[in-house]
Amino acid sequence: MVSEKAIEKVLLGCSTRPLALNDVLQEGGRVLLIGAPERAQAGKQVKIVFGSGKLVATATVGSSGEFSTTAPLPPAKIRDGNGARYIAELGSLSSLDLKLTRHLALEPPSVSAGKVTLSGQVVLPLAKPLTAVTIRQQVECGTTTVVARVKPSASGRFKVTLPVPAGAHGALYRLMSSVGQSRGSGHSFATYSLPLPAVFG
Repeated sequence: MVSEKAIEKVLLGCSTRPLALNDVLQEGGRVLLIGAPERAQAGKQVKIVFGSGKLVATATVGSSGEFSTTAPLPPAKIRDGNGARYIAELGSLSSLDLKLTRHLALEPPSVSAGKVTLSGQVVLPLAKPLTAVTIRQQVECGTTTVVARVKPSASGRFKVTLPVPAGAHGALYRLMSSVGQSRGSGHSFATYSLPLPAVFG
């Protein structure tokens, strides 16, 4: 099993920021937030900021170098909008912002026999005409490159298997596609997955 420390190394190593907010998701009636700083910061407090600057939670960096906390769900009328974003702050450090609601879900990549498999789902309604899922790969941590494009099924599901990059110990994957604003509207907008790591050994 890939260790959490190996995953954090890839996530932080491929970032230009020394503080990462790795996941934001609704869990029950709360928002779960998970992340890590680049350097040993055990015992220090991380602030979680929502929207234009509202402090909604704090977390303490654990001995593993990670932090997690929960925050209240934002009001339903803004929960799915672009403004429902979270940032982690630790002293002068700040993470990139992450949206609460994402329309492109990437499952944790799986690695086996020199191949990495990426699968997930574009949330309906799909764009018309149907838009391919563009897969970007960033290797430890050079230029981000497009390594594949795959068309989702009518249900939005997709799956693609790629070769492990030669000589790489890990890579970061982020996907992009388009979804419809509403059924039958004819309008669409770009949507992105969380950046997720694959550790090759």
